[in-house]
Amino acid sequence: MKVPPSICPTCQYLNDAATYLQDETVQPKPDDFSICLNCGEILIFNADLTTRSVTLNDLVDLPPEIHAELTRMQRAVRRLPEQPQK
Repeated sequence: MKVPPSICPTCQYLNDAATYLQDETVQPKPDDFSICLNCGEILIFNADLTTRSVTLNDLVDLPPEIHAELTRMQRAVRRLPEQPQK
C-alpha cells in the first residue's frame, strides 16, 4: 500500500509503501509500527502517515507478544541483503 514518502532516520532509505502481513488490504494508521526494509529499524507512523523512529515511550506499554513480533521481524530484515535506493 502506498504511503507518503519518508526517509528512514537510521539509514536514509526512502520508504513509500507499507504492508500489513496478515491482510494486505489494511491501510496503516497513526501510531502503527513499521519496519524499515533496508536496515530493520523499528518505526512508527505519524498522523500524516510518514514515519519516525520509535521512542521508549512508544514501547513502554507495548504487549510483550507485539514487542516479540517486532523484534522477530527486525531480525529477519537485518538478515536480508541491503536494498537498492529508489
